[in-house]
Amino acid sequence: MRDWYDPPAAPAEPEQPDIEVKWGDIVSNWLAVALDLHERFGVDVDSGVLKQRNWFWLHDRILDLLDSPSRLRRALELPADYTRT
Repeated sequence: MRDWYDPPAAPAEPEQPDIEVKWGDIVSNWLAVALDLHERFGVDVDSGVLKQRNWFWLHDRILDLLDSPSRLRRALELPADYTRT
């Protein structure tokens, strides 16, 4: 009779471990960042354009690389379902 009026709780989904991407890890993989920036946004980091832009401009583009398939994601070995929170 228990199954009818008080079913057992469904097993909890396993929690995904919190993944923290640090800027040191990103800078350590700068070649992947540079190649991704050029491919995705047409930004040649060796052209001097980074001196003409502010930090937030670069920051937003690098974070976009973390949110989509990229060399940077592969270099950091991020799981396919990873998204920044």
